[in-house]
Amino acid sequence: MKEQKTRLPHDIWYMVFQELGNTAWTVIPATTHADFTIEMYMEWLPKTRLVCKDFNDIVTPWAYRYIAIDSDATMEWLIDGPETVCSKFKANIIRYSEVLRVSANPKPEFVGLTSYLIERCKRVKRLHDWEDYVPMGSLAKIGTRLRKLRLSPVEGGEPAQGGFLINGMDDFPNLVDLGLGLDVKNYNMYRYLTMLARVPVLRELSLFANNALSTKAADASSDPDYDAATEIMKFIHAERRGKPFDMVKIVLHYTRELSWPPAESVSEEDEDEDEDEDEDESSRRKFMSRINAAGIYEQWGSEITGDFTGERVDSLTENHLETSDLDEASDSEDSEYVVTDDEEHALSTTSG
Repeated sequence: MKEQKTRLPHDIWYMVFQELGNTAWTVIPATTHADFTIEMYMEWLPKTRLVCKDFNDIVTPWAYRYIAIDSDATMEWLIDGPETVCSKFKANIIRYSEVLRVSANPKPEFVGLTSYLIERCKRVKRLHDWEDYVPMGSLAKIGTRLRKLRLSPVEGGEPAQGGFLINGMDDFPNLVDLGLGLDVKNYNMYRYLTMLARVPVLRELSLFANNALSTKAADASSDPDYDAATEIMKFIHAERRGKPFDMVKIVLHYTRELSWPPAESVSEEDEDEDEDEDEDESSRRKFMSRINAAGIYEQWGSEITGDFTGERVDSLTENHLETSDLDEASDSEDSEYVVTDDEEHALSTTSG
C-alpha cells in the first residue's frame, strides 16, 4: 500500500513560490533580490514551515536547485557564520544543488571550501564562472554529471584553454555545452579547434577572447575581428563530424579602434537575452553561428557593414588544416596537440 502524501493547499503554494521566487537564491545574505530584509525573510521561513509536516521535503530541493556562492560576503558567511545554520546550508548545497555559481577568482581562503562543495555535490549539472583556481580533480569527480561548463576568462586575465578537457572528455560524457578560452596567437589554435569540433557529445561551443581576433592591418578589412570570427567559426563547422553544432559562439572582450560605423541600437529582444550580463556592451562583441537544415552557414550577433551572404558548409574548409592532413598525421609526433604548462599542471592534478 502506497504511503499517502500530504499536499500543501493552493493558497500556501502560491505564497511559498511567490516568496521563494522574489528572493531568488533564498537565504544567502548579500544576494537576496527581495524587497524585504533578510531578517524578515528568515523570520517568515520557520513560521511558514509549520503549515504541514512535509513542507521541508517539498520546498528545500526547489530552493537549493540554483545556488550562488560567488560573492565574498557569502563565502565569509559560510566560513565564519553560525555553525548550526551554515553546516545545514552547506549540507543542502551538497545534497540538492543542480546549478552552482562559484567565484571565477576567489580569495585564497575561499578555495578550500569551494573545492569541497564542488567535489561533493551529488546532483550538480551546471557549473558557472569556474576558473583554474579550483583544482582539476574537483571537476573530474563530478564530470559524469556536468552538462554545462564555462571556463570564461576573468576580466584582464588569460582565457582558460581547457586542454585537460580535450584530453579527458571521456570523464565528461554528458557535457553538451562548453565554453573555453581562445588564444589566436597560439600556432596550434586550429588543431585545438579541430579537436573541440570533433567531440561528439557537444551541442554548443562558446569561445572567449580577451584580445583582438585578427592581427590584420586596419586597411586590410573594414572589420578585421568580424572577418576573423567568421573564419574561425566556419572552420569549426567544417571540421564537425556527425550532427552539426546547435550553435558556435565567439565572445570578444576587447575594443579596437573601429574602422566601421557603430552598431545599431540593441533591440528589446537582445536586451532580454543579455539581461543577466552586466558587462559594458561597448567592450564586448558576440558572434554566433550555425549550419541550418539546408546546410547553409548562418551568422548573427555583432554585425559588419554590408550584407552577409551564407555559404555551403562543404566549401568552408580553407588553407588552414585540411581534414585529410589531420587524419594522416594523427599518428605522428608533430601532429599532437601541444599542452601548455598550465594545462600540463592541470592534467597532473586530475590524474592525481
